[in-house]
Amino acid sequence: MDDGNVLGSIQNEECRIDGISQSWSVISNAGDNDKKYISMESLENHLIDKENGIIKLLDPPFEKGNLKPGYIKAYLPGTRENGGQYTHECCC
Repeated sequence: MDDGNVLGSIQNEECRIDGISQSWSVISNAGDNDKKYISMESLENHLIDKENGIIKLLDPPFEKGNLKPGYIKAYLPGTRENGGQYTHECCC
């Protein structure tokens, strides 16, 4: 973050894992293969909810912690970018 705080770390109370950062090494092809595998395995273990048929964007969502990630915290936990599903209808 701008203030030097790290997101997507096991030390975080909220946003311990973020699908964007987990995927970046694979998308960019910049990571080594072992780390790519580990990041995708972590994404699958922590962000994919097969029972409910969803893939979370991050977990746990921002709610009551001290981090100030911006507007994302204004969304209810588990909605929109704050961890989950968009709440508007699709017109397509």
